[in-house]
Amino acid sequence: MMRRFRLPIFILVCVVLIFPFAKRGIANWFASSSYGQRKIALPDGTKVYVVRELWGHRERLHITLDSDGCKPGDGNADYLGPVNAWSILLYKVRPDGWSVYSDISPRETVAPSHDWSRAKPTLVVAKNPGIEDLYMDRDRYGISAMDVPLNEVCLINVFRLENSLR
Repeated sequence: MMRRFRLPIFILVCVVLIFPFAKRGIANWFASSSYGQRKIALPDGTKVYVVRELWGHRERLHITLDSDGCKPGDGNADYLGPVNAWSILLYKVRPDGWSVYSDISPRETVAPSHDWSRAKPTLVVAKNPGIEDLYMDRDRYGISAMDVPLNEVCLINVFRLENSLR
């Protein structure tokens, strides 16, 4: 008689043991942000990634050296733009480095606590000409504009402990 119940008991034990992990994974999946990523190649060969993260009605761009486009910005390693401030990144690549243009103070941008040895951007506040003028007349000023679409499929976020809401 005990043989008849072995398989159902085994299945029940497996379900009970797996349920908390499955519940956490599904919660992570639905709590995760939407992400997008674009790459900027610098003259010294360094690749810098601009990641757009959207959660709820808030979004943020961050600049990182990490090619994983599904991670939230990390204040230790990434330049974090203010929430809802940048939707398009205006930048200029020069032979000796690159600059990011904005109409907000560089103090409002979180610089990484671990300084980048290479590829460190210069944060420029656009005053005269203003940010709108730079955007409208990019060719004249030699500036590029980057709109980052939300195009990353982040299946890995089911298994990650961190997401943008925690």
